[in-house]
Amino acid sequence: MDEAEYLVNMSRDERYQKSHKVNLQVIFKNGKLYLVEDNTELIIANDSIFEIIIHKKYILNRRLQPQLTQGKIQKLLSKGETLLVELFPNHLDKNTQPCPYSFNKELGKSVVKITLSEDLNLEIKNYDKSRLKSCKCFIPFLKTEAGSLNQAYSLISTNLEKTRKSHSGNVFNLIYYKTDKDKMNKLENLRKKAICEFQSTILQ
Repeated sequence: MDEAEYLVNMSRDERYQKSHKVNLQVIFKNGKLYLVEDNTELIIANDSIFEIIIHKKYILNRRLQPQLTQGKIQKLLSKGETLLVELFPNHLDKNTQPCPYSFNKELGKSVVKITLSEDLNLEIKNYDKSRLKSCKCFIPFLKTEAGSLNQAYSLISTNLEKTRKSHSGNVFNLIYYKTDKDKMNKLENLRKKAICEFQSTILQ
């Protein structure tokens, strides 16, 4: 996906978080954090939430070490579920007949429907790393079955967004499912929920 298209698709909060994050190299000494560059102590506000990238050998909690590397396959959606694939209107050919896409008022976006031919599963590894397992899905307007959501997205984009330079995209942010309350939501929300549930079982 083009960077400009990605930023437009992000919510205001996501854009804020992306633009205000900083990457720092630090070293941990005697319960404190210091910048590697000049050894300045890093003072962080209470209740701050931040990401740590660290080799597992430096984690001294013996109980956590094996658990941080274990994995799990988490079911996200069931076979037969209908999903909506978001399209970028500035790349659509408005003269295509019959029109294969529709405008979803709830989302305020042009979308195409696809149907899961298998359960959609998420593989979670190393505490917070995740990827979708291959899942066959049917694309009605193409009368084609794709081998995964990523392939389905690429096929749809190639056929309908012909002016795009790239026909790939983050399916977690570009494909929507219907919640129990009949609201459309991004797959990214299901991914985050699955990871949080997995982490909570590890840390119990």
